[in-house]
Amino acid sequence: MTKQTAIADPVQGPDIYRYHDYRTWLSDQIAYLKSLNRNFSQRSISRAAGLASGLLPMVLTGKRKLSDNNLEKLLPYLQIDASAGSFFRLLVTLDESENDLERRRALKAIQRFGGYRHKNRKETEVYRYLSSWYCVAIREMALMPGFVADPAWISQQLRFRISKKNIAKALEFLKSNDFIRVARNGSVSVPEKVIDCESGVYRIALADYHRQMFDLASESIESVSRESRKLSGHMVAVRKEDFQKIDEILSEARDRIEELGREVQMGEVVYYVGLQAIPLTTYPEKKDEGEEND
Repeated sequence: MTKQTAIADPVQGPDIYRYHDYRTWLSDQIAYLKSLNRNFSQRSISRAAGLASGLLPMVLTGKRKLSDNNLEKLLPYLQIDASAGSFFRLLVTLDESENDLERRRALKAIQRFGGYRHKNRKETEVYRYLSSWYCVAIREMALMPGFVADPAWISQQLRFRISKKNIAKALEFLKSNDFIRVARNGSVSVPEKVIDCESGVYRIALADYHRQMFDLASESIESVSRESRKLSGHMVAVRKEDFQKIDEILSEARDRIEELGREVQMGEVVYYVGLQAIPLTTYPEKKDEGEEND
């Protein structure tokens, strides 16, 4: 295998636009190329690309990241066209980047590929639902008595300003994706809806959602009476291993709130309840076992 052959002869292997995890596609693509040529292997592609022999197995198992430099070395030997190569780069950024802004930009670029939108409808749907907080709020409002699927009515009920145009778009999205159902007589129902919580798209959408809710919580300090809101917290110094206990306490509180929501037959107001535990300092570096104190 040579670099020239790899570039000149792209093959029709696993459809990369159906994937949102670059490791899964890379593993499938290597297996496909091996089915075409029994001499093809992780070792042979690593040798041709000038990569360490153990790198690919570690990348595929998530033990190592695929750096930009190694990505560019590997890409010509994957036997894909330029468009698929661009898409692969974005998938890597989506998974590997530690910069939230970079990951969000990569996701937006991914969603501009028509092949991805058509073949990953659920992921696109989840992102649209969570990236606009009022979509979630409107769906919860639909469970309330007297709800009217009308932008003007909804605008009057929301405490935070959202244009009627955006509300209308949200309503159309919710209806067309079966988040809510509007009967001919105007009655509204909310069907059970399973949301994909596994993909990287979900994690980015959820981060956007929480970011918006934090902004609204901050705004509520000035716009909502103290009797109608609860913003409290406690700052404490703990050991790193104690965070698991904090997580368990917050998870238990969340479960109890979710249970309360299921018990209420007809709600009167939609609340967002946030439970937060945010480290404000860095963890101290651990000394090696053999290192002596000065």
